Amino acid sequence: MKKMVPNWSDLDSDLLSEIADRISCLRDFIIFGVVCKSWRSVASPEKLNKLTKVPWLLLDKDDDDHNPRKFLSLSNDVIYRISLPKPRENRFNLGNYMFHSGIKENQYILSSKGWYLMVEDNFQLSLLNPFSLSRIDLPHCFPSPHIRKFYLRYSEIFDFALSFGPSATSEFTIMIVYFIRSAFEAKLVFWKNGDREWTNLDLKMKTINAKITYHNGRFYIPHVDFLKGFVVHEIDIRNSKSVSISSKSITNPDPSLLPNRFWIVESSRVLMMVYQRLNSESRDGRGYIIGDRYCHVSHLYFVVQEIDFEKGELKEVSDLGDEAIFLGCYSSFLVDVSNESRFKSNHIYFAENFRGTWTYHNRGVGVYSMIDGSSKPLFSEANNGYCCSSQWIEPRP
Repeated sequence: MKKMVPNWSDLDSDLLSEIADRISCLRDFIIFGVVCKSWRSVASPEKLNKLTKVPWLLLDKDDDDHNPRKFLSLSNDVIYRISLPKPRENRFNLGNYMFHSGIKENQYILSSKGWYLMVEDNFQLSLLNPFSLSRIDLPHCFPSPHIRKFYLRYSEIFDFALSFGPSATSEFTIMIVYFIRSAFEAKLVFWKNGDREWTNLDLKMKTINAKITYHNGRFYIPHVDFLKGFVVHEIDIRNSKSVSISSKSITNPDPSLLPNRFWIVESSRVLMMVYQRLNSESRDGRGYIIGDRYCHVSHLYFVVQEIDFEKGELKEVSDLGDEAIFLGCYSSFLVDVSNESRFKSNHIYFAENFRGTWTYHNRGVGVYSMIDGSSKPLFSEANNGYCCSSQWIEPRP
C-alpha cells in the first residue's frame, strides 16, 4: 500500500495557530510564515508582539565583505548569521559624518521599524529588512529631478523614519532629512507608498544636527538651529498635497545640548530626548578629560527629557518605570524589559564604539543606571568578542 505524504499546507488553522504561539525566536517566526499561504495567515503581527522587543546588536563586519553579517540577540545570547546584500559604492553619505567618522560600519547605518535605508550609486534608495530579506525600491530622482546631482554628491542623509513597518501595512510613509553641504542647510523630503515621486517640503534648517521620528500619527524633527537654538517641527501628512507644518522653539534647552549629539526616543505616551553630559570634575584645568573617556568611569551621565511640543518645553524624566532605553550611533529604542531576565528597567544600554569620534575602539555595550548614575560594561572580559558597530535594530519581520 502506497504511503500517503501529508500536505502540510492543509493543517488545521487552530493547530497552526498553536504552533505559532509557541515560537519564541524571530527568525523561526519568519521562516514559519514563508512556508505557504495558510501558514503565513496565522503568522500575524499580533503574535509577533509576544516575542521579545529587545533590539538586536549588529556586530562588526569581517574583513571579507562576502561573509554573512552577524546579529546578536541579547535576550537569548544567540548570534544569527545573515547574508545581506552588499550595496554598490555611493557618493551620498549615510548619517552625520561628524558623529561617526570613527566607526567601521558604512552601509547599515540608519534603520526604522526594523528596515534599513540603503543608498547605492546614482542616488538610488531602497528599504531592506535584514530578517526577511524583503526589499522595497524607492522612487528614482531622490530628492527631486530638479536638483542637480552635483550639489548632492558630497552631502549626507542625516536620518529617516517610517510611519509604519511596510510588512505590517501598505499604508506607510517614509520621511528623510538630508544635508546639502554646498548650501549648509538641511531639508526634508517624503514618499507615501503609491506616489510616483518624492515630495519636497518647503522647510530649510540651518543645522548640522537633526533627528526624525514618527510619534502618534505625526513626524517630529528636532534639531539644533544655529540662530534659533533647539527647534522641533511637527509635520502632519495626509497626502502629498495636504501637509501641515508646525514649529516650536524650545524655551529651556540645556546649553550643553546645543553642540552635542542627542537621541529621540518615542513611546506610546510621550516623546523623549536623551543626551550625555560630563561631570565638571572630569576635566582638568585645561579642559581635558581625566582618565578613560568611556562608560566604565563615573564622569559621564545621561539626561532624559520629555519634549512637550504644545508648551515648547523640556521636562526632565527620572524614572522609566518598567522600561529601558537602548542607544546606538543612530538608533534609539524604549523597551519594556519587565519580562527580560538579563535587562534591568530604568537603565540605559548603549553601544560604545561611536564614542571615539576620530578613532576606532573595540568597545562593547555600556549600562547606565538612572537610579544612582553608575555605569558598567554589559559584557565580561570573556565576551569581549561581542564588539559592535554601534548599531541596534528592532527585530521585525
